[in-house]
Amino acid sequence: MNKKSIIIFSTFLLFISAAGFLLFFYKNSKKNIESLKPFVFSNNSPNTIVEEIYRNVNLISSLKFSPPEKYSQWWVSDDKWNILDGNAMAILIKIPIDNIDNYQSQSNSANSLAKTLNKTITNIFESNDFQLKSTDTFKTIVSQGYFDSVVALQKGETRCALTISSGIETNGQSNFFTYFVICSDQFQKAYQEQILYLRALNDRNNIISSEKRIGDFVFLNINEGMMIGKMEGEKINIIYSGQDYPPCNLMENNQVPKEVYEKCDESNYPYTPPTSYKAIYGGQ
Repeated sequence: MNKKSIIIFSTFLLFISAAGFLLFFYKNSKKNIESLKPFVFSNNSPNTIVEEIYRNVNLISSLKFSPPEKYSQWWVSDDKWNILDGNAMAILIKIPIDNIDNYQSQSNSANSLAKTLNKTITNIFESNDFQLKSTDTFKTIVSQGYFDSVVALQKGETRCALTISSGIETNGQSNFFTYFVICSDQFQKAYQEQILYLRALNDRNNIISSEKRIGDFVFLNINEGMMIGKMEGEKINIIYSGQDYPPCNLMENNQVPKEVYEKCDESNYPYTPPTSYKAIYGGQ
């Protein structure tokens, strides 16, 4: 056997060994997760729920959740507005993908494992009297390609979302499904902070990640950019919208307080404010 043949043969053995290890990992993890029986949460606080799921799954499974951390939860309100709650707690699992060319197949081992995990954890929530929210409410989130699936549950003011990502995350040479458990009880606070601006902009596709208001002037981190405007009753007069720093002369001419925008572009490039936010981001 020549040197080239030895290299090819060694690579083939390495590939077979890696594939065999993943298949064993999937089978063992799935069996462990299926053995997890529903348990009663100590209380309904997001911190407790996330911590107890983290601890119980990690205790019996070779598939491990990362430690709980603060996260932003995307929720769709009953009146169909996108609300981003930045005070949620989350845990996640990354499931290595065995077949990169077939990762969305129903028969794919990684996909099957993610669905088993989702079913098991959904059963735990339902056994604790959490109610499933209508999947119709979350069609926008799924249709925009952010997640492959979303299971939304609620009990009182505690809202939780179980999600499986549809894309592949690359980490070095490995690829993963990502599965999240996210819980919060701060939805109403986030709703009250954002709903005035969402209604003023009148586009249900908008997502506000943060907001600041000085007098009548507002700064919004919205969608993938920023918006600076002035409240006029229940409407917003848009002064600037984009991803770059606004022109300094635009801010000065509109008497926008420095505390609102913090930084501006001294080149004073030409800029014409849009008549609506839909004109920038495409609307419905």
